[in-house]
Amino acid sequence: MSKLNKGISVPHSKVFDSSQKRIENTQLNKKQYIPKPYKDVASGMERQFVKHMLSEMDKSIDRAEKESSADEYYKSLNQNEFAKKITENDNLGLQDVILDQVYPKRLRNEFAYKNFIEMEKIIRIRKSI
Repeated sequence: MSKLNKGISVPHSKVFDSSQKRIENTQLNKKQYIPKPYKDVASGMERQFVKHMLSEMDKSIDRAEKESSADEYYKSLNQNEFAKKITENDNLGLQDVILDQVYPKRLRNEFAYKNFIEMEKIIRIRKSI
């Protein structure tokens, strides 16, 4: 049991659950005003890094015989899928680092986000003309 405000006893699991939800909401709000193209770039770069890391790890394994091109192709597909799964939950934190570089925190507000969306609409209209 833990005591919260005014001496009310609450089971530890409920304290953890509420703090976990608060953390998740903060993470969602942190990326709320980042345009999708920037999120996609950061996600793709993180996935590419993980794939490269998996590839380098695989190279460190001594093999008795040389792999065929089919084996190499299958291994590449497998590494792509592993990289997708690893980066799916955004637990590595690399996306945040990349986003800090390509889309600074000073631009992460409602005004800048709405301006980005409007400019995107204008560009789409001009391309269609």
